[in-house]
Amino acid sequence: MPPASPVWNYFYKSLQFYKGNKTHKKSLCKACIQKVVHYQLNCDNEALAQGQHLRIRDNAGIEREVIQMMFDSTGTVRIFGTVEVHILKGQVDVL
Repeated sequence: MPPASPVWNYFYKSLQFYKGNKTHKKSLCKACIQKVVHYQLNCDNEALAQGQHLRIRDNAGIEREVIQMMFDSTGTVRIFGTVEVHILKGQVDVL
């Protein structure tokens, strides 16, 4: 089997298969996840500025939460404010 394409450096790959597919895994664009992290941090900072109680989260914590949420969801699209994240079929070599 040939080595994985360097394109995979830009994606998170799940151990779960995409929908009913037996060969392609779920995958997420790393840049898209970073946009969500940035959005969530801004929301946290706004809530803190308004005096609302919130738990303190760091970038890595938010990133883990978002990735887990996306891979655990049954749908393929999730919207975080103005950022739309899609679960890909796992064929990034042909994008």
